[in-house]
Amino acid sequence: RRIGTLIPTLLAKRRAAAGVPSTMTVMSFRPRGASSAARVWRYGSSRAQITGNILPVRSAEGLLSAVKISLNARNVAIDTEGTVVSPVAVDRIDFVGSAAINEARLDIEDLVIMSGSAGIRVKGAITGGGESVGLLLSGRMRDLSADLLKRLWPPIMVPKTRDWVSKNVIDGTVTDGEFIVNLPVDALATAKREKRLPPNSIDLHFRMADVSTRYFKELPPLIKASGEAWLKDDDFRLEMTSGEIVLPSGKLGKLDKGTMAAQDIMVPETVAQYTFDVTAPTQAILEFAGHPSLNLIKKSGFDTTKLMGNAKLSGKLAVPMMKGPPPERVIFSAEAKVRDAALEGALPGIDITDGVVGVTVEKGALEAKGPVKIN
Repeated sequence: RRIGTLIPTLLAKRRAAAGVPSTMTVMSFRPRGASSAARVWRYGSSRAQITGNILPVRSAEGLLSAVKISLNARNVAIDTEGTVVSPVAVDRIDFVGSAAINEARLDIEDLVIMSGSAGIRVKGAITGGGESVGLLLSGRMRDLSADLLKRLWPPIMVPKTRDWVSKNVIDGTVTDGEFIVNLPVDALATAKREKRLPPNSIDLHFRMADVSTRYFKELPPLIKASGEAWLKDDDFRLEMTSGEIVLPSGKLGKLDKGTMAAQDIMVPETVAQYTFDVTAPTQAILEFAGHPSLNLIKKSGFDTTKLMGNAKLSGKLAVPMMKGPPPERVIFSAEAKVRDAALEGALPGIDITDGVVGVTVEKGALEAKGPVKIN
């Protein structure tokens, strides 16, 4: 009864501190652990229906050693950020587990979170610690929208990677994925001090479809992309196997392959390394390289607007993962093979056609060379 009185009071104080309108929270506890009737919780403007039971677990000596918990919630809100301001609404949560009495430990036998066809299933244990909790968790996910993934991702888990995903991934679906977290008690606090996670502590792998994502400043986003991502301890890697880039002029580039890699993500400054292979008209490649966010083509020796053809480009972009990186820290280079290259008026009265030209963009200059036909 004291718990039933205390929890609503704490929630009310937290809502008031966050500026959330005060509402009623209805709770019911049955001391003998009988299954509870359906109860309605109101949390802010959200209403959730919860059923389940809490049963005592006793040792051979008859002492209370744990409580067995089985809860089923419908139309519930989840607050992973602890703000109480913008919780995530989900259709249902089913939980089966037990809480120890003599130690700070919660065992998760089965936790299912569903929103439509999207869902996460988790099992494992959470153990209290002096500086940070211990996490031993494994699970699977399917059909998560980008927004739901970002809002369910706990802020304490690899915050720099979470921040990059939150800021850059605009839309898309995580079709399926799996994860393992193995962080002993106080390991997370130690990792923050030492700027390195312990080996084999985090293993996350998921596949994506129909993704729209930014990558640097105001460069045109990658759209309609598919691929997969890995987070292995301190290293994050993203691989895209298809996608499109639509430039301001409307010209289209087709992504054949792209990667993003960030190593040592716990250190104060991490550099994201991008690589990409793109097929596009030559003018689209030149427009991309000359975009104000890069401003790389400052001199070329000829009028690049007259260079025609179809190109296959391989590019590299290195960007520090910080807010507003200085221009000198952003490194871009690219090599392209232009087929059917043509340059009208290359020299007075002379045109170039039927060329196979290699184009290099690096350090603010463009260089083109290769066999051509002179008319």
